Amino acid sequence: SRSFDVFIMSSSTISALRIVHCPGSSSRAPPVSRLQPQGVRLRDSSSSHLSSPLRSSTWHKTKRLHSQSRVASTSTTNSSSSIGTFAEKKRASVDTPAVCIFVNAEDVDDDAYARALDEAIGAGARVVVVTANDAANSAKLFDAAGKLRAQIRDRAVLLVDGPADVAAAAEATGVCVDATGLPTEVVRRTLKAVGGDGAPALVVRRCATPDDVATASQQGADAVILLGASTTSTAPDVVLAEARARTSVPLLADARGASVADAVGRARAATTTGADGITINVAELASAPEGPANAAAALLAELAKAAAVQEEEEEEEQQQ
Repeated sequence: SRSFDVFIMSSSTISALRIVHCPGSSSRAPPVSRLQPQGVRLRDSSSSHLSSPLRSSTWHKTKRLHSQSRVASTSTTNSSSSIGTFAEKKRASVDTPAVCIFVNAEDVDDDAYARALDEAIGAGARVVVVTANDAANSAKLFDAAGKLRAQIRDRAVLLVDGPADVAAAAEATGVCVDATGLPTEVVRRTLKAVGGDGAPALVVRRCATPDDVATASQQGADAVILLGASTTSTAPDVVLAEARARTSVPLLADARGASVADAVGRARAATTTGADGITINVAELASAPEGPANAAAALLAELAKAAAVQEEEEEEEQQQ
């Protein structure tokens, strides 16, 4: 077989098409793509609405974003930035409410943590992030990501807290990167260039301030994590609420380092903060007195309750 890469360029778009010729085969070969894991949805960025809305309380909150409906990022193939980046036609989105579990590369072979992760995923956690104390050790991240991918299969989204090329090579769903890193679309293009075609890769950004959250959202991040003042505290409610008002994508409160009880409290506070999810370390879930499954279920239940309350309040305001 032979393949030809054809690039179509205009003043506002760049498109790439690979034509594969296989002698003796049908001209209509089915496309090959990766399985879409649970916890991720595809959306058409050429529209201002999700192709499959997750829930109205997440994506349509009239009080926020200057009284506009909360929808997914609306980058299109016609948009471009001053540095020449361009958005993908199809974009992925984190399903909400979301419990995002961080796993250190050093702990991937720990049986207790592996069981805790399995139980939490079984209870509904759908996002897993592999990280490393030595972020520059790409080999360690790659190895850990491969092991986690084999463990969770398509039951959850797997993100790599590191370089995009490592994430793509490990066939992860995407990356979790700092707000000060490369622009989101550059990261997404790197994922595509290394990993090839398949489900559009997720780019989740860690943000320190509401300003960072707003910038990340404007630049096309699929979700944002608002960090706390330290590794053992989440951002104050008022800061989370301000960040919520400035983004249209899923907002996760960072509770890593806090106890499960404290994390549940932060999830409960989503009634006023508007957070769509929460992050937690697998170590905290493994040590939870109620067990990892019950801990994850409690987090999700509080987030779901908060979303329902917000939806009711917004419906009442619309009727007035």
